[in-house]
Amino acid sequence: MKEKININEKAGFILNDFPWTEEWKQELGDLQEVVQQKGDIKEGSIEVNYKNRIKSKNMTKIRDGVYIDENSILDKRYGVKLIRDKNKVKFILDNIALEWLDWIKQLSLLKSGMTLVHASAVEKNGKALVFPSWGGVGKTSIASYLVKNKGYNLLGDDQIIISRGGMCYSMPMRLVIYPYHKDVFPELFEQGKGPILPESMINFFDFIGKKLIKPLAKKNSDLLQKLREKNPQSLKVKPSEVFGINKISYKAELEKVVWVDKGENSRPQTDSDIKVKNRLFGCTINDFDSYCQEIINIGMGLDIFENIYCIWGDVLNKGVNEEVKRRKLVLPESCNYKELQKKINESLYQ
Repeated sequence: MKEKININEKAGFILNDFPWTEEWKQELGDLQEVVQQKGDIKEGSIEVNYKNRIKSKNMTKIRDGVYIDENSILDKRYGVKLIRDKNKVKFILDNIALEWLDWIKQLSLLKSGMTLVHASAVEKNGKALVFPSWGGVGKTSIASYLVKNKGYNLLGDDQIIISRGGMCYSMPMRLVIYPYHKDVFPELFEQGKGPILPESMINFFDFIGKKLIKPLAKKNSDLLQKLREKNPQSLKVKPSEVFGINKISYKAELEKVVWVDKGENSRPQTDSDIKVKNRLFGCTINDFDSYCQEIINIGMGLDIFENIYCIWGDVLNKGVNEEVKRRKLVLPESCNYKELQKKINESLYQ
């Protein structure tokens, strides 16, 4: 069965007879409900197909687990083959391969003059306030505070979309709740829905998961997905389950970008000194799977993809123009929720 997955009215991708369609849709959180099928996907979109076994016959091995021919790349580590078919790029997967979801979204968006950004963002009166940064800095907590207390609507807590025309589109993926979010989402923890692992054990469990559990589970994609969903160190929940679907906006005009840093040693800068576009690119590509990025680079060398980094840079250069305000918000290294609220109020409202 063919299913269209719309990211917004201009971009999306197609899943063809894909056994893990529901799991991919679940990972996208409230996106499909917010978009409400505002437009059909254009020709030239990304297609994702399933094949029980992907073979490397007649392909050239260029490194462990990576094979190429004139029009395709085979990545045996994640079980994915990328094929250029006229104006389309087709992905053939033999497993759930969620590691590729971000790149599939990004390639779809770049074709339509848009890009993902690793940031939280909120909307009020049609204007978007965007908070980009690295992982674990406080993007989710900032967005939650503004939505719950300052009359904003959510655009996304971890990813949003910026267009070449300066619009900010919603990407309401599932919230990832950790033990340190107890003060941010007390209602979840009071209902017994919070993660079960103590905060003191997160780093240890993360190390064990990456070094031991994940490499073993990768041999069984169904097992890996079950482990992801039952991860004791975090909880995944749709934004609508926390804020309500009416508190999620679809799009807004980009008004201000606030780069979020942590630590007293953060280099002081005036608003005009902050190189926002470089930071948006850096923190976003850093959040993507690095191995998938290597495969994308090989794909550009084979002309399966255009020079996506040039397109990506052009979208940011034009979308984040000189009229977009920019600021820097520096949080203490150990910042509780009350301190974070105080810093936000000092930075944005004084």
